[in-house]
Amino acid sequence: KVDHIQVRQALDDCFEFFGGTVDAKYLACQGNEDDGFDWDNGYSGRLQFLVLQQSPQHVGEDNGFEADNDAQGSANTPLSNPTIMNASLFGKNADVDNIQYGMLLRRNTRVTLKNILVSGFEAAIDIRDPSTAQAVGQNTLTLTNSLFWNSKNAGVLENLAYPETGTAAPNKDNDGAFNEIDWIKTPANKNLWNVDPETNGAFDTEKPVFGPKKTLVENAATPPNDGFFDTTAAYVGAFKDANDNWATRGAWAVWSAK
Repeated sequence: KVDHIQVRQALDDCFEFFGGTVDAKYLACQGNEDDGFDWDNGYSGRLQFLVLQQSPQHVGEDNGFEADNDAQGSANTPLSNPTIMNASLFGKNADVDNIQYGMLLRRNTRVTLKNILVSGFEAAIDIRDPSTAQAVGQNTLTLTNSLFWNSKNAGVLENLAYPETGTAAPNKDNDGAFNEIDWIKTPANKNLWNVDPETNGAFDTEKPVFGPKKTLVENAATPPNDGFFDTTAAYVGAFKDANDNWATRGAWAVWSAK
């Protein structure tokens, strides 16, 4: 049983799942110097209630989610295929020297993502590699019922992604002409990219308020009743509202710029 774990001021990822099926809830990450949540090597567990707060003091290529099947992008099985619901990913809230994505999904990963809030990254999403784009087409990589806001780079379209129409990163086509923006905006996916979640307090390093002013129920999914997921979390993000303080209540977690 893995829950209520905080990693902060890490020099690498806060959490990385190297294969396996472990389930975890209530994971908090602050001030990481690489990715917040990373999976590879066939990881297929379940995750719920994740929060990330990045630091603008580190200008590296730090992503919220970074995903691989393996380092070679092979089709080796078991394929990485976690199910993740109710995550709040807060980026640096600034346009810094290097690119950060809320989600960098690459190297043949699969995943089911629902009720994810992404705010404050240079871009919300990048699908990397044709094999990962093919997983979208096969409906084995899904991103639905989520909200994207506050992308910080002027070249990003509609708070979502860079147009891949150029010859150099981040505008270079690296996924076989897959269009992230059209995918996210597909009506059946029930995503939002033009609704302010009102979570500015999430970027306060000392006394963050991660929850939105009002519960983000529009287009949200109800988690499955499978014995692990909390089915009451039928809202976008890891927090029901500004009064939901599971990550800041009590002495188990510390939030500080130091």
